[in-house]
Amino acid sequence: MAKKPKNEELQNSQGVAVRFTVSPVGPYGLGYFAGDVAEIDALLAEVIVENGHAEYCEAPTADVTTEEAPIAEAPTAPEETTEETTEVTE
Repeated sequence: MAKKPKNEELQNSQGVAVRFTVSPVGPYGLGYFAGDVAEIDALLAEVIVENGHAEYCEAPTADVTTEEAPIAEAPTAPEETTEETTEVTE
């Protein structure tokens, strides 16, 4: 079972970047996938790294840009005609 730090230990620590080697959802209740990089509390990071579930890495840069997908225009409804229609009766 993974060792968890106490809440009072977490209050005064700073964040560090880690790359998860396994998903931390079960053991730590963190919503990341294996391979994700996240900045988490230093004490919690120490425990996770000691347990072999993550490794220290550089923090992700905030200036990462992504291309936005073009927004497709909404289809328009067929225009209503003002012409009179005649009913066909048989």
